[in-house]
Amino acid sequence: MKKFLITCLTALSTTALVAQNNISFTPIDAPMMFPGYAPVVKGLFAKTVKAGNSKSTLQLNQTIAFKISMYDANDKLMRDFGFQKNVPLKKETFGFLTSAFLTMHEGDSVTLKVNIDSLSNGQAHPGIDNGAFVGYGIKIFSAQDVAVMEQKSKEAAAAKKLQEEATMKKYFADHKITPQRTPEGLYYTITTVGTGELAVSGDNVVANYRGKLFDGTVFDSNMDSAFHHVQPFTFPIQQHRVIQGWDIAFSLLKKGSKATLYIPSALAYGENPPPGGKIQANDPLIFDVELVDIQHPEDQFGKYFKEHNITNAKKTPEGVYYVITSPGTGSSPLPGQTITARYTGKLLDGTVFDSNMNPGGSPFSFTVGQGQVIRGWDIGFQFLNKGAKATLYIPSELAYGASSPAPSIPANSPMIFEVELVDFK
Repeated sequence: MKKFLITCLTALSTTALVAQNNISFTPIDAPMMFPGYAPVVKGLFAKTVKAGNSKSTLQLNQTIAFKISMYDANDKLMRDFGFQKNVPLKKETFGFLTSAFLTMHEGDSVTLKVNIDSLSNGQAHPGIDNGAFVGYGIKIFSAQDVAVMEQKSKEAAAAKKLQEEATMKKYFADHKITPQRTPEGLYYTITTVGTGELAVSGDNVVANYRGKLFDGTVFDSNMDSAFHHVQPFTFPIQQHRVIQGWDIAFSLLKKGSKATLYIPSALAYGENPPPGGKIQANDPLIFDVELVDIQHPEDQFGKYFKEHNITNAKKTPEGVYYVITSPGTGSSPLPGQTITARYTGKLLDGTVFDSNMNPGGSPFSFTVGQGQVIRGWDIGFQFLNKGAKATLYIPSELAYGASSPAPSIPANSPMIFEVELVDFK
């Protein structure tokens, strides 16, 4: 169940990349749908946002600082992995990403379009259509970049906060708004008071929203078909899956509440806005939101278990349920080990969206704990041993969350997998 989180390549010329990595391929043209992108290897196109000054590519065991964001086929942000530093560049850490990082230079910023079939290298990729392209935004920071960033951040923090606070207060005065303020600096007004209990850490919040800048520019919405995703958005609260301002605000709302959130940049995207969008660095944001529902993790399967008389499902601390239908032997796999598995994936209504158990299907391999699969798989397979057969019940936030990777998998879908752990090493 491949979840292709990160693939990174620089905008080196094709010749240079081939020379450094001994890659052979047939030259291809960048598709017309990706203007400005150049072919790197078959199925992967790169566009240089900014080239670094370093002449040396990254080396194994070098400590690096980087930022990576992942986008779906519609260029919607799926996940921002944030800024990370002091990470040794090792194959054990980056797995299949290692060779890509070794083509990059300190200071490089690149966006990619990656064909899922090329990325999977022949492996099954359930839930993602054949031929689909996913996107990535990557920046590698030099040590000097990091030092300058940290110093500037310290120097600018107080001044930025004062300036932003003044901008927001002027907006409130001009629009005759008297909002409430949280200790963290988030402003909000509740326009419709909901009922019931508040969401707590780990609960799934189902929301509608419209996001805009303080000048009125709308940058995203799931209530407007112009943005091509009109389904409610679901996320686990207080799990750092959304901007901090959302985690704070939705903890204050009850089911059915409608509110307007005024989020300072420090609680939004700060200095690292989504690339290519309308949000600029240090932009405070406004969201009109509705808390449609609050789901406790067990709610997604409680009704299903009752209807199907399932009483022996065990639950992991993270929220994955599993039933072992045929015990295996020996120990269980650990993070870093490679698993070979067979599986059939289906939705709660019984719709099968992928399987390698059909005649001629090949076993699927992945490395545990490397983000190569949905998180529910990384968790669930660690409770099985060699030869075991089991059914995994994976809540949506441990699968694809609010993303819809294929028409057969709607957003916010809990999933059921009948699996066999063939081997691991």
